[in-house]
Amino acid sequence: MVLAKDEQVLREWEYASSKVKMVETKYSLTVTNKRIISSSKSSQKSAREEIPVSAVKGISASHEMKSKFWAILLMALGGLVILMQFFSLGEDFNAGLFFIGLLLGGFLIYLGYIRLGEGMFTLTISTKEKEGQPMQMGAIKFVKSLFNFKGKVKIKINNHAAEDIIETIGSLIVG
Repeated sequence: MVLAKDEQVLREWEYASSKVKMVETKYSLTVTNKRIISSSKSSQKSAREEIPVSAVKGISASHEMKSKFWAILLMALGGLVILMQFFSLGEDFNAGLFFIGLLLGGFLIYLGYIRLGEGMFTLTISTKEKEGQPMQMGAIKFVKSLFNFKGKVKIKINNHAAEDIIETIGSLIVG
């Protein structure tokens, strides 16, 4: 990034990354004393959106991580189902039921594991001009694409960066 004369980077965050078909894209937010810059970059493309700090009217941000209770419960239940299959080994052993139990337990563990990463981060910066478009960025990770294995988008939210953005961006722009 090329800085203007007397421009200084105040803070920079890499708040998310995504992966589609082995191509990783990194999403970042940079605040300088003159601009707010949202960018995404991968080996195939890059995009950038900028707003002058002087044009900022308001900031709205949120970060949410789902409760880990249900994820842990699903994983524990899956582990219990698998463990019960090994206790069923004996005289009345049924290989078909044993295999189905292992698959069911494994699937429950998989569902729990995916649910551990659910969450979202959004940031909207509105401008003073009536015709100006707000800058919107963020990342959402959820289970909806669970069965979409072809071209599945894998999103990773940097929770520490998301929280830090929410806590500090207002003071960087106003102060």
